[in-house]
Parts: sequence; structure tokens; C-alpha cells
Amino acid sequence: MDINPTGIPHIKGYVNGDRKLSFDAGVYDEHYEGALIISGESFPHAKSPNQEVLSVSEIEEIEKRE
Repeated sequence: MDINPTGIPHIKGYVNGDRKLSFDAGVYDEHYEGALIISGESFPHAKSPNQEVLSVSEIEEIEKRE
């Protein structure tokens, strides 16, 4: 975990240790909606080519419907 110059803690890492699947999540409060930034050549959970990801609420809504 790093703390950026504005004092916001950030959790950075890789999915399953794969450096092509890196992430950076800012911890603004107890909810992480929209805090995740992904990078890399490909990311399996990306919604669109601009790497927009599903929020926790969107994932929960999809799981309710399944």
C-alpha cells in the first residue's frame, strides 16, 4: 500500500501475480465503488476497450439475476 501526495492510501498490485494485469485502488472511504484503475495489455473483467470495470454494485446486480 502506498499513500499518494494528497494523503489517499492506494492498494496496488497484480491479479494472480500477472504483471499484465496490474491494478491501483484508492481507498477513499469504506466503499470502493469506482476506486479501481486497471492497466496492462488485457484485463479479463474490463467492460470496454477504455478499461472501464464493473463496480461492486454492478457485479452484485448481475449475480442476483443469475
